[in-house]
Amino acid sequence: KSPSKLEFFTLNNSLNKIFEIPDNCIQYLVSPNEKYLVTYLGKSNTNLITDYTYIKDMITRQNVFIWDLSLKAMKKSIKISSDETFDNTKFSNDGKFLSRLKDDVLIIYEAPDFKMLKNSEGRGLPLTDKVTKYTWFPYNNYLMCINEQRKDKHINTIIDFYEIPTRIKCSFSVSISNIQVINYTWHPNGKTLLLLLKTVNSPNWSIKVVDFNLKNFTHKSSSYDVVT
Repeated sequence: KSPSKLEFFTLNNSLNKIFEIPDNCIQYLVSPNEKYLVTYLGKSNTNLITDYTYIKDMITRQNVFIWDLSLKAMKKSIKISSDETFDNTKFSNDGKFLSRLKDDVLIIYEAPDFKMLKNSEGRGLPLTDKVTKYTWFPYNNYLMCINEQRKDKHINTIIDFYEIPTRIKCSFSVSISNIQVINYTWHPNGKTLLLLLKTVNSPNWSIKVVDFNLKNFTHKSSSYDVVT
């Protein structure tokens, strides 16, 4: 990546440039299957797209662009507003779905056209439940969605799981009262999730270990206190 353009090369006996994007992007995301690229121009660079010679007469103020690397073509453009962050844009483990979090609403796009994922009625809509944080499972097209419900000084955290593309909410969920999820990470086995938790209005921290069995949608968990 140079200051003014993004370049892609094949690594054989020598470097061979296969693709160049002159969009002054400040962040980018490559799908796990290496078929798609998402570039982000930032919140103040919304006019730079007019430099593209292969998008004739296109006038837009979008700042996120989805590219098909094999076709060397742009598939879709969207706008990230001032209250969003590009870090909440993520690919599924197989690269077939792209998700973004906007105003506590999770929107999922489906490759190759990256239209919004349809519900059971055939309508392209976001997930209906409120989502404040989320992550894809490492080896399955499941989503973990965290919903932090705040009222006064109290917080109730609900963790739900969805199968994609059916959008079906799994029968198990995790509910923890007055505890906030600070961070989370997956074990390399792809089935064990570590949650870093903090008790609200308290110095107490803990780690919750959740093991999933996706065959029958069950889980078991255990918690450990963290000494600080």
